[in-house]
Amino acid sequence: DAMKRSGITATSTTLTGLQLNITYYVWVAAEILGAGVLGNYSVRVSGIVYSVPGAPTNLMISPPSVSCDQLMVTWTAPCNTGGLPVTYKVYRNETLITSMISS
Repeated sequence: DAMKRSGITATSTTLTGLQLNITYYVWVAAEILGAGVLGNYSVRVSGIVYSVPGAPTNLMISPPSVSCDQLMVTWTAPCNTGGLPVTYKVYRNETLITSMISS
């Protein structure tokens, strides 16, 4: 199993070595120390590890000055999308003006 445990305390642990975009199921049971008597299992819960997308690069506006009240904005997609499709949010003067889903 690629999952490792680190930083275990009385009621928590951190699972490391996980892969992106895979559902992991976890449950817990208590055992009497030294007696080998295992209690009932907890309810099973699931979680998925996502990564934060990198910033788009090469942001450009064409033409360099206003023409016909329009500006074309282009950019390069980030190398790291977090493993999932991303939504680009375009802001003008601190205001969200449009959102687009990457293809």
